[in-house]
Amino acid sequence: MADGFLNRLPENEEEKKLLGRFYTGFRLDNLATWDSFREDLVYVGFKNIQMRDKTSEAISSIMRMHNYSKWERPLAIVLTKLHLILPVIKENTDTGIAEYDAIKRGLGGHILFYAEK
Repeated sequence: MADGFLNRLPENEEEKKLLGRFYTGFRLDNLATWDSFREDLVYVGFKNIQMRDKTSEAISSIMRMHNYSKWERPLAIVLTKLHLILPVIKENTDTGIAEYDAIKRGLGGHILFYAEK
């Protein structure tokens, strides 16, 4: 399984707000740390758990989304206010910006888990 995970919990209000923008666009309540996810795998009986950080392989796509979102965001704000697009589209641009910023700060990354039952 591969997905985004927190590397660590936010250390201040700015990082909490950054993660909040990320969560809003993806409609998430929170994001597990890779360590807590690994503990959950052990708890439910998985063995031979291996983890690979694939952030470096994903970063070019994340950066493209970040750059596209920065370009699109001003237009999305205007179109949302004119009720020409749904607010979720503007929120998705915030998420695209926040994901890259969170990774740069060391808050999260893309992790590949392998485990056997």
